[in-house]
Amino acid sequence: MDITDEHIDNNDDDDDDDDDEVLALLWEEWKVSLQKSRGWTSVAQWATSASVHRRDPLHPRRITRLNLRGCLLTGPVPSSIGQLSSLQHLDLTDNQLTSLPPEIGQLSSLVWLYLSDNQLISLPPGLGSLSSLQELDLSSTQLTSLPSEIGHLSSLQYLYLSNNQLKSLPREISQLSSLRVLNLNNNQLTSLPPEIGHLSSLQRLDLDANKLTSLPPEIGHLSSLRWLYLGNNQLTSLPPEIGHLSSLQELYLNGNQLTSLPPEIGLLSSLLELWLSHNQLTSLPLEIGHLSSLQRLYLSGNHLTSLPPEIGRLSSLHLLYLNDNQLTSLPPEMGHLSSLEELYLNDNQLTNLPSEIGRLSSLEHLTIKHNQLSSLPPEIGRLSSLWALDLSGNQLTSLPPEIGDLSSSPLHVLHLINNRLASIPPEMGLLSSLQELHLNGNWLTSLPPEMGHLSSLYRLILTGNQLVSLPSSLFTTDTATKERRFPSLQLMSLDDNCLITLPPPSVSFTVNVGAQRLPATLDACSFDNAMDGSSSSSSSSSSSSSPFTLHFYIDGDDSDEGRGSEAKPLLSSSPIRIADRDRLARRWPYFHRLLDADLSEARSGNVDLSPYFSHRLGQCLVDYFDGKSVQVSSLSTQDCRDLVEHADYFGLSSTLLFAFCTAKLERFGMRDKAACLI
Repeated sequence: MDITDEHIDNNDDDDDDDDDEVLALLWEEWKVSLQKSRGWTSVAQWATSASVHRRDPLHPRRITRLNLRGCLLTGPVPSSIGQLSSLQHLDLTDNQLTSLPPEIGQLSSLVWLYLSDNQLISLPPGLGSLSSLQELDLSSTQLTSLPSEIGHLSSLQYLYLSNNQLKSLPREISQLSSLRVLNLNNNQLTSLPPEIGHLSSLQRLDLDANKLTSLPPEIGHLSSLRWLYLGNNQLTSLPPEIGHLSSLQELYLNGNQLTSLPPEIGLLSSLLELWLSHNQLTSLPLEIGHLSSLQRLYLSGNHLTSLPPEIGRLSSLHLLYLNDNQLTSLPPEMGHLSSLEELYLNDNQLTNLPSEIGRLSSLEHLTIKHNQLSSLPPEIGRLSSLWALDLSGNQLTSLPPEIGDLSSSPLHVLHLINNRLASIPPEMGLLSSLQELHLNGNWLTSLPPEMGHLSSLYRLILTGNQLVSLPSSLFTTDTATKERRFPSLQLMSLDDNCLITLPPPSVSFTVNVGAQRLPATLDACSFDNAMDGSSSSSSSSSSSSSPFTLHFYIDGDDSDEGRGSEAKPLLSSSPIRIADRDRLARRWPYFHRLLDADLSEARSGNVDLSPYFSHRLGQCLVDYFDGKSVQVSSLSTQDCRDLVEHADYFGLSSTLLFAFCTAKLERFGMRDKAACLI
């Protein structure tokens, strides 16, 4: 046996050699796997590694902890392991072990045994002899049954059996009087033995993803139970005795077939969280209002058509999920939920909101997407704590002026997507804390100038409206405060509108015009001015202090697989590259191929066009000019005429390219050449 001198010096007790001998026997069984997984070349290396611990003060050379997690071990566990009489911690997780020897029961000192992620189809009866065992992990081991001797583990506190193929539990499991946690998630249990009610110390019971159709009445005897997880089973009802679980704090019943709740549910005085999403509930018992400690209630994906007025008694409720039901109205008593912070009402049939909703003084997040709201109550402006409001997919035609009262709230996000809004009230400009405003898919034809006062707004989404133009007052300096409008704005999305003009050059945020079909008569000269930072006389004073930057980009095209959805900048005052103009050509057919050369270079008379074009367009132009760098002054009238004539080949609007070339020539003092184009 090759063991280091450190383990043989000053040893007067022959019994202390026993564990080293066992280690040598185990090495012979497992050395191929240990060499491959850990790189150990000898039993001495293994014996001195961190995987082997010797902490017994009376027997310093005996092993108290053995960690062989993920060591590629295969086959049965050697019987010699039963000789490690001082072993307290054994971790054999994540191997390919097929069985345990009967001698495992000789590990009288064992406290922690981890066997998860192996191929143990069965367990030896000897396992029940581990009288000191407190934690046993048998998750993901392919077990189909448990031996009745498991009930002899009188010290066991934690038993993990998830992800196996257990179809039933032995009645002897009721003898585990010290058991605190029992995890049976993802098995094939169809029922529980009545004896489970004898687990008087049990605090947590996990039974998610089984095939349970009912619960035994004896489950109500689990007086210490604090967490009960029964999600994704086939439960159609709950026994009235569930109301006896006086210590229960969390009850998880998502994904069952419950059609109703017993009135006794109201007796769960300690309950903090109740999960009932994705069942078949058509109503709630009045007694639900007795859950005075309840903080979170999940009811999404049911068939609720109404809520009982008693729901207003849930004075501790912080979060309420009612998504995907059939609610047509809310009870006025909802206004009594003084602690409510988040309310989700998506995908119902609400046609109005009660005025009492304005009493929800703690409400921070209100989502009412995809309902049938045609108007909002004025009282919505009283939600002083609101920071996110989503009203997407309703039938709103206008907003109440009182929405401006939300200026005192920390409102960050407002979604008004896919409604029928024809206008925005000027009071919207008072929402000084608003950071995101989504107005997608409405009927807006104009925006109020007061929107420019949204000082915190950094994202304004106006996609899918009927905007023809944007008021110039949105992009000028406020004459009273001398502050620029939209000081925090980073993105304005105008995709799918009816624009015939673009924002003036004084803006300094990113504009997404997406799939606009901008007319060929668009003023290319002012557009070109925007490119190089120059401005019209009316705005020169406001923009001269800082260089102007305007980016136009197009979102990713879903039809282009594998290319992602990263926005591609089109125009900027600084030189940029565009990787794929062909892709953009399908989205923006008029001026997406404008020459985006660095115009600061152009002023000097030298422009190397090739770096600033896509491969296709750039190569065409470089070939046209014999592969040479191009000087603007060298562009002949015929050159410009040829460019205009071949505009379709380059994917350009001939009218826009004509205007662009004319402006170019005039800017660099070549009015005669420009005149020849007319």
